[in-house]
Amino acid sequence: MTLRLPLFFIALLMWACGDPPLDFVDLSAYQAAEDAAKQKQIKEDAAKQVAEEAAMAAAKQSLTSFTDYRDGKVYKQVTIGSQTWMAENLGYEIDYEKIVSKQCREGSNTTSWWCVATGAGSCYEDSPINCNLYGRLYNWYESMVACPSGWHLPTSIEFETLFETVGMESAGKKLKSTNGWGNYNYQNGTDDYGFAAQPAGFYYSGYYYSGIGESAYFWSSTWYGHTSEDAIEAYLARLDLNYGADDVYIVVYNKLDRFSVRCVKDSP
Repeated sequence: MTLRLPLFFIALLMWACGDPPLDFVDLSAYQAAEDAAKQKQIKEDAAKQVAEEAAMAAAKQSLTSFTDYRDGKVYKQVTIGSQTWMAENLGYEIDYEKIVSKQCREGSNTTSWWCVATGAGSCYEDSPINCNLYGRLYNWYESMVACPSGWHLPTSIEFETLFETVGMESAGKKLKSTNGWGNYNYQNGTDDYGFAAQPAGFYYSGYYYSGIGESAYFWSSTWYGHTSEDAIEAYLARLDLNYGADDVYIVVYNKLDRFSVRCVKDSP
């Protein structure tokens, strides 16, 4: 960061260092440099705003839909920067017998967490209405097999790319839906890019559901702390109204807890 001193202090420093008296110091060069720096910053800020508005418009124009061939459900999708995301939470009810059980029966490690813990996903408080509104909640093992063909569970790096694309300092506000967050309008997002993050809440494995209307958590495929999928924790992207409506976080939770899923499209 460049430190710019006011002209008065520059002149005072010159006087203290034995330079010519103030009457003989030509400050026009310093003033010109200061004015040029201000104008440069104004232009850079304006260019940044124009680029951001163009990116928002492009994302909104890219908002289309696709059909999940497995159950016929239609989802919105949106392209933000170089990534195409589901613009709704996944609601697919995993067919355990078809997708998981067969693979576990034929595999060598039938007692692994992946085989033991994977189910169909759940609705918040086991209410089908909540599934319709917010999609299903999945543990990490379920989330790894939940996305349709041509899509995948994003890595933590892919979430970071999304946040950086929309502007990390206020990504939460820009990605949150415009309604449903808390009891006050200021807690809602602006949904500038059509991502429409919904406050679907979560489930602490074996304990309770919590956070509906207050928080959005999205599983990533990146596990935490170990070099294999046997790690007990994994990364999530978190948007919250209690911890700063403008912010986003990459956090770590137990793989058996249940959170939302947003799939990202495979690269061409």
